[in-house]
Amino acid sequence: MRVFLEDVPERYAFLLKDGRKLLNVEQLSKALADMEHDVFYHHVTPERNDFHNWIRDIVLDLELAEKILNAKNPAYAKKVIDERIKFIKSQIKPVKKAPSASKTPAKNKK
Repeated sequence: MRVFLEDVPERYAFLLKDGRKLLNVEQLSKALADMEHDVFYHHVTPERNDFHNWIRDIVLDLELAEKILNAKNPAYAKKVIDERIKFIKSQIKPVKKAPSASKTPAKNKK
């Protein structure tokens, strides 16, 4: 699930109409916060939803892709993405560090 939050390869970046380049869904959420309506509606029309397509085909988060399909304005799209990010982060278990071994093993004295 963590992979859904990682950057996609540069060649698969989402290019917004306003010129911004997005590499992950967290960047998309931040972009939606101040996205002009003309930019949003360039990517979301009655015929297509570029955000849905990118999330489904590139990010590979099918659950988020399905939910974003119903987003008809930037605020709601951001809310849907933020909820998914919060859920994914809640599912990620912290990696425990292995105890560090002493630098030199103790020698047995005879």
